[in-house]
Amino acid sequence: MTAAAIATITYTNQVTNVVTQSLSVILSLISTFTVTTVLVSTIVHAFVIQDLFPNDLAIATSERKRKTHKKCFPLELESHAKKIENYLKFVNSDKNDLV
Repeated sequence: MTAAAIATITYTNQVTNVVTQSLSVILSLISTFTVTTVLVSTIVHAFVIQDLFPNDLAIATSERKRKTHKKCFPLELESHAKKIENYLKFVNSDKNDLV
């Protein structure tokens, strides 16, 4: 709508006919009013009424449990960390035995 308002204002500068100039000004006013109404409505719903996204609560508080998706290559960090720790203990114990 903003682009329509800008286009009609530009068109008004180019056209010399009074009827088309008045029509373009009217279209510009309509589009400006529409953009302003949408902006004010969005601000009111976001900050005053606080229902801009009314389905957020329904999504957040659903009683259904989410399905856990198995990864193609599961990375088990705990077991991986334990393997590294055991390896380091093994390597360090070999060095102590040699000395």
